[in-house]
Amino acid sequence: MCWILHGALKGGVDPAALEAINKKHVCHLSAGTKHDVKTAVLSCNGAFRLTDGCCDCESDVGRHDPDAAQVRDLAALIAEAGALPGAESVSLCKAWDTQRNKRECVLKLSELDLRQLFADFEPGTLYTISCQT
Repeated sequence: MCWILHGALKGGVDPAALEAINKKHVCHLSAGTKHDVKTAVLSCNGAFRLTDGCCDCESDVGRHDPDAAQVRDLAALIAEAGALPGAESVSLCKAWDTQRNKRECVLKLSELDLRQLFADFEPGTLYTISCQT
């Protein structure tokens, strides 16, 4: 069993625009909902993965370094995807295979330092980041 980073972007965004953003980053975001992320965590089927590795146990996310490469990349990805027309929210978590998240929190993109959020990312927490201003 391993830690896995999951994420989904909710809203009526242009799929080509999201794909163009994904191509610029190591991490990748899929269109979907908070429920899709929860289901992916419980089923451990590889859906809504943010990374392509076999697991994310060694991920920079949650290691308290806002200057780490993966933290910078994920912060840039979320900022760009959240700015797309039609973007409503981004749901993200670092969850243990098949284990429910222990808590959920809702945040506003406009009020966040994304690099610090991902540096201090708490495993087992489902973060929903509102893209609306």
